[in-house]
Amino acid sequence: MRRRQRRLTFTANLPSATHSRKTMPARRPCRSLYNDFRYLFAYDNGAEILMLRFIASSLLLMAAAGAPLGPPFDIPSFTISGVLPPYLGPTATDPAAMSPYPTTLTRIANRLCASGERKVILRGLLRYRQALNGIGLSDGFQWLSGSFMEDIETIESRPPRDIDVVTFIHRPAAVANDPAWLLFFNAHLNLFQPPAVKAAYHCDAYFIDMNTGPENIVNQTRYWFGLFGHRRTGLWKGLLQLPLAVSQDDTDASGIVGP
Repeated sequence: MRRRQRRLTFTANLPSATHSRKTMPARRPCRSLYNDFRYLFAYDNGAEILMLRFIASSLLLMAAAGAPLGPPFDIPSFTISGVLPPYLGPTATDPAAMSPYPTTLTRIANRLCASGERKVILRGLLRYRQALNGIGLSDGFQWLSGSFMEDIETIESRPPRDIDVVTFIHRPAAVANDPAWLLFFNAHLNLFQPPAVKAAYHCDAYFIDMNTGPENIVNQTRYWFGLFGHRRTGLWKGLLQLPLAVSQDDTDASGIVGP
């Protein structure tokens, strides 16, 4: 027997969350989350979907109260200007909702690799990460920016040319002291010099040595966040963040974009 379907109109009776707003600004649920769950309220398909509706409602209520729903796995939708938003919500006062957004390579492969050119660039990033891990650099994280992280096809009617990468590196224990690190660095210039990395891996790549002094780390972070957090026009935009260590996520992303 064909199951009867009845169109429903869903209205969320959200609490005022006045108390929550005193400690964290309330935010709307991100558009991607809304789209993921919107279908749950479209049809009355019987009791088997009630639990899913309850979960979806709970998530929407959490969002209204200010609970973060995007990071660490969602990639925010592009803004009307074709870039990732620099923050989620009405203001930039919530640290948990600020760029860079922690995400996964699998999310990037599924979301930002619709064209052949984009797949080539992500394959280059995957190989670059493998090369860094191959010489013992796996403790750290990476910030991603550039035209690859924009809707550049719409903005400038062209595909992205590369991906901007800032790698935050903790030195391996065997080369932690400065003389040993200098020898190590010079032995692997092909992975540290931006022109060489760009030619081999489609990455406009830079790094921050986390074993240097706090003032140097803060100064370099300020520079790269300010530079890669804006378009050349001055438009503020968001970045993505990945753990440096290669994992199953790299393998899964490679399976999506090809070897």
